[in-house]
Amino acid sequence: MDKKYLRIILESFLLSAGFILLGYIWNTQDPLFLITQKHILPYAFIIALLTLYYGLVAGIVSMLVFGLFLNFFYRDFPYGTFFWYALLTFVLGEFHYYWQRKLNRYGEENSFLKEKIENLGRNFFMLKISHDQIEKNYVLKPLSIRSVLKDIRQMIINKDPDMFKNFLMLISRFTNVDSGSLYIKEGDKFVEVATVGEGAELDMDDPLVEKAFEDKTSVYLSVSQLSDSNRSKYLSVLPVTDIDGNINGIMLITQMPFLSLNRDNLLSISVFLTYLFDEIFLSKSTGSLIKKYPQIPAYFIKELDRLIKLNKKYGIQSVIVVFYLNKEDFVESAFEQIERNLRGLDLSARCSFGDKEKLPVVLPFTGDVNSVEFINRIKFLLKENLGEDIGKKMRHVIIPVGKFDLEETLQKIKEV
Repeated sequence: MDKKYLRIILESFLLSAGFILLGYIWNTQDPLFLITQKHILPYAFIIALLTLYYGLVAGIVSMLVFGLFLNFFYRDFPYGTFFWYALLTFVLGEFHYYWQRKLNRYGEENSFLKEKIENLGRNFFMLKISHDQIEKNYVLKPLSIRSVLKDIRQMIINKDPDMFKNFLMLISRFTNVDSGSLYIKEGDKFVEVATVGEGAELDMDDPLVEKAFEDKTSVYLSVSQLSDSNRSKYLSVLPVTDIDGNINGIMLITQMPFLSLNRDNLLSISVFLTYLFDEIFLSKSTGSLIKKYPQIPAYFIKELDRLIKLNKKYGIQSVIVVFYLNKEDFVESAFEQIERNLRGLDLSARCSFGDKEKLPVVLPFTGDVNSVEFINRIKFLLKENLGEDIGKKMRHVIIPVGKFDLEETLQKIKEV
């Protein structure tokens, strides 16, 4: 049995039995106050407290304790009172179930929104990096950065054994890291997967490592903040966390030019590390489908997978609107017009299948009615800006998210 349920059963039993024993000390003849308190039954508060906080399991345990002591302390078993308490337990248990389900649903929605905000933040910083590199006229151009990241994603899909090594080479070239190591979490320990220069051995007792694990953010050495007896052997420690705050990887830097050891460079490395681990997670969950549907971008498949799971688990509605044109009718500005009028949460992906050019658009947290309004608005904008002809030629199909599994949904997009 799950430890969580064992704890709930134990706590419910102890609290219920403790209340009854206190009642016995207070009133030996009527420990459950069934005779002296006819209108207000104190034990009902215990049942309500346990059932609302823990759920139906705790309520049933409390009822079993209640029935056991009723049989022990009272000559005539009060069936009416017992069944009234049982009814109260099941009603409160049902309320707890729906309330907890709603809380979980809102929690998943907030998690989804948080991940979107983090992705937007990383993308913004990537844009800032590119702009800064253009201004400083670095040898490593932003286009090569994007191409290397694309290559890394492809290496993850193809399970390239030199993936982590190539990634550290990118980091070394971009931020001038001379020596360091990358570790990933496997079970309960961290395993070194790549090194640059002389590498770095992970010391969990190092003050900089402890601070990085405590704050779950990148830290770098500041001699003025550490005494001689407590000085770190690293220049910087950069943990990689997932959306739930779990540390899945860590990068240690031991040698780096003084002028390169700054907040911007460390933030750049953190962005690249997060990108790498996101792609690894993506390849594990949807890697086979990415290979099967190369026309559809990996980020789109990942987002679709998350929304399908939200729908299956909590019934959260989302839809996919697939806009498409025949190749002979295709107008680049039509898709550009649609993409310019998407919300911040919406996601689009241009793809080509056979004789059709398609633009599937995912509308998170959107039902059928709102999706129809969105389509009407897009059709109106196309007619206004590109003419009546393109408005008529642009066709669409609505695919509810969650009606099919991920592979079936991708196949539906392909077959449109």
